[in-house]
Amino acid sequence: MQKTATMLASDTGKIALLSLSKTLLHGANPRQARAVGTLLRELADAADHQADLIEQERETAQNAKKRLKRLNGIPLEIERDLAQGLDLARALDTAAGRHQVPLETVTLRWQLHQRPRRRMAKEKRNREILRLARRGWSNAELARHFGLAPSTVSRIVADALRAR
Repeated sequence: MQKTATMLASDTGKIALLSLSKTLLHGANPRQARAVGTLLRELADAADHQADLIEQERETAQNAKKRLKRLNGIPLEIERDLAQGLDLARALDTAAGRHQVPLETVTLRWQLHQRPRRRMAKEKRNREILRLARRGWSNAELARHFGLAPSTVSRIVADALRAR
């Protein structure tokens, strides 16, 4: 249907409609000619309307892509605001106002942006725990040093031993 509507709304489609109308009207009485003319006008109007809807859908998709691109830049703006001395809550609120999106959306973007960094920091901490454990530190000493529960340190060490 979309392909037909687009084709009918184009110049080629309008020429085809005119050709079809001449063929249908050849030998028709005035009443039939009016009926065919009305039908063809309605068909052309419907095709134009369908083409407009297709164009609106295309524009909506383009706008959604632009909005997503803007939203993807939010974490970088928050980092810039944090570097300028704003606290996290104010930086998130400022970004939400700047982009006219809900605070929850900005917060979620920030959290998704931070996941890889938290994972890398955790991996670095775990490597340091294992390094110190090899040097003879006890689990209790490691737990106190890193502010972790002794069971967490035990699990980190056990996981590393199992991975060998």
